[in-house]
This record gives sequence, C-alpha cells and structure tokens, in this order.
Amino acid sequence: MNSRIAPPIPPWDRGPGREGSRRAFTIMETVIALGMLSLAMVLVAQLGTWTLAERVRAEERLAAIEGVGNVLEAARARLWSDLTPEWAAEQRLTDDLADRLHEAVLTVRVEPEPDRPRVKRLTVQLGWTHVDGATARTVAAVGLFADRGGGS
Repeated sequence: MNSRIAPPIPPWDRGPGREGSRRAFTIMETVIALGMLSLAMVLVAQLGTWTLAERVRAEERLAAIEGVGNVLEAARARLWSDLTPEWAAEQRLTDDLADRLHEAVLTVRVEPEPDRPRVKRLTVQLGWTHVDGATARTVAAVGLFADRGGGS
C-alpha cells in the first residue's frame, strides 16, 4: 500500500473558497478599523478641548482668589479705624484682573462684629461670568480685624 500523507494546509488557505488564495483585509474590516480610529480621534479632540476650557476656568479662579486676597492684604495694611464702609466702597479690581474676568463684580463690606466689641468683619466677594456665559462660582473671603491700639 502506497499511502501518501498530504502536507498540512496553512491557516491562511483554510476555509471554503480559500484554496490557493492569499489572506488580506476585507473592505469591511478596513471600514471598521477606520471607524474605530475616527472615534478615537474624536474622543481625543473632545478631551483636549475640554481640558483647555477647564484650564482657562482654573486660571480665572486662581486670579480671582488672588484678587480677593489682595483686598484683604490691603485691609491688613490699614489702621483699624480706617476700615470703614467708605473705604470698602472705594475698593476696585486691578485693571489686569478686570480685563481678565468677564463681567467681574467686586463686593467689599466692613461691618462691626456682633458680640465682639472693637472687632470689624471684612467680607470680600468676587463674582464673574465665564467666556461661554456660565456664571462662575463666587470667590469669598472674610477677615476679622481687631483694634490693637486700645483706642479710637
């Protein structure tokens, strides 16, 4: 008996209608791969855009916090007797900060602290609108200032 063993069929030549043909990507596989690549590119672009917008918002908030802190520092540099509602009404944003924050509103109040004689409460609030029209979270700070001179 003369039996010949046939050589194994390579994986790329297996299957119906594949005898002798080369394996390649089909049009459907190519379209699906391009669709997945396009989806990934859109997601990366959206993430990049969102990240840039959030960075701008964070920089605005940091500038607002610094501006509010500057008003409190200006109050610390003054005499206790000079901290009046008139002084509070004179406080303005710096030109740089006013240009940076859209529709910025600075509110400064000086009030006597209830139940604490010779102590004043200084409240500083800064609100603004983001470029996209959304209202930003208000930055607020409160300082208590006591008369250290023992008089006036």
